[in-house]
Amino acid sequence: MQEVSMLPTFPLNTVEQVESFNNLLNDENVWRQFINKISRIGGEGVPKNVRNIMSTIFGYEVAQLYTWTGQKKTLSLKKNRISDAIIASLLKNSKVTITEIESCMQEWLRRSGDRLRALLKK
Repeated sequence: MQEVSMLPTFPLNTVEQVESFNNLLNDENVWRQFINKISRIGGEGVPKNVRNIMSTIFGYEVAQLYTWTGQKKTLSLKKNRISDAIIASLLKNSKVTITEIESCMQEWLRRSGDRLRALLKK
């Protein structure tokens, strides 16, 4: 019998959706389902895998509202259950360090404005 998904529809497009999902990840069943989902996303190498996961989770607009540490009137993703889950998923599947994963996540967040501008030009 297939387990009923407790996960929201991705990508998350508002701060409220991100915060609500972040709180949902305190539930062990939701945590496990999310880890299983993002573990299957994949990518050639850790940086591409991180980009694919982050692009699946976060919509273009909401991604611009976050930075790794929450500086300059942005929200922090560093101490967040979502980032913890991404790190846990990647550590489970590859020989990578937490620092390398965090660096890739920081770079993805840093480029969120560029992605949105490119999308709007199309």
